[in-house]
Amino acid sequence: GLGGCLYRMNNNKHTEESLACCQEAVRLEPSSAVFHSNLGKALIDVRSDMEGAAREFQEALRLEPDFQEAQQGLAALGEAAVLVGCKHGAVAIL
Repeated sequence: GLGGCLYRMNNNKHTEESLACCQEAVRLEPSSAVFHSNLGKALIDVRSDMEGAAREFQEALRLEPDFQEAQQGLAALGEAAVLVGCKHGAVAIL
């Protein structure tokens, strides 16, 4: 989608503009695991919103349980929580 194009144009980093596009994509097609996963990545890049990202990755996996991008995103969040010593965060994310 457009959010993905903006992501690639900005050296694989999301901006507020690409975040808004990802949010709109989820609004228009809430059954898309790809769009939820993209929104999760954008929430991390733009707002450092780990909880919001975890919710999006989890929704992507609910829609498509074998979706590797969402599995990897959720695993990376768990690793980040452990690295900062936030054991409660790691449990909440899983």
